[in-house]
Amino acid sequence: MDQANSLRHIFQNRQHIERVKQYQAQIRTAIMEGDYPVVSTLLEQLEVAQLQLEQAFAAPQVSK
Repeated sequence: MDQANSLRHIFQNRQHIERVKQYQAQIRTAIMEGDYPVVSTLLEQLEVAQLQLEQAFAAPQVSK
């Protein structure tokens, strides 16, 4: 059961990383298009996603 929990933790962390990358890409696109109100909203969402990522990696690891 510990192995399953470890794998779940790894995949959840990967999802957080992908979410941060998606926001970064959306922000770049919005900046290039000059859509600054959207940039502001995306930056707020990116901040939340980064905090979630940090919390996921700060969570204690499952013992083996």
